[in-house]
Amino acid sequence: GGPDLLGVTKIRNMNWLKKMILNPEEMEQSDSLTKSLYMQYDELGMITIELTEEEVDAIIKYLESME
Repeated sequence: GGPDLLGVTKIRNMNWLKKMILNPEEMEQSDSLTKSLYMQYDELGMITIELTEEEVDAIIKYLESME
């Protein structure tokens, strides 16, 4: 499994979260934090899913509601 998402909106900024949700494979290649998480969790990355900006915002609001 990957990192726990509980509290993720408090420890990661919105721009990073949006990029990670929209383009996780690109983030694994270009972002040092994402590369580190990828390696830490046995190279289990998120899959890329076609989402709209509105859907990404809804996901982030849902994550915020869990805190």
